[in-house]
Amino acid sequence: MKQILSDQERSYLDGRVTETEKRTGTQIVLSVIQRSDAYAELPWKAFALGASVAGLILLLLNWWLHETGIRICPR
Repeated sequence: MKQILSDQERSYLDGRVTETEKRTGTQIVLSVIQRSDAYAELPWKAFALGASVAGLILLLLNWWLHETGIRICPR
């Protein structure tokens, strides 16, 4: 298995963690992983947010045009 951190990086992080633990009186557990989750739900959440924002913009634009009396298409 390939090492993610070099020995120098590992030593540096160990020193920083030890220093912070002494200063704060807490225990820190450091985990270094190769890759985080893929977040499969992100595309549909982005779509839902975009559709909601677009709908809100259209609603506000419609209200503003009605209040100001501006007509886009003459009747």
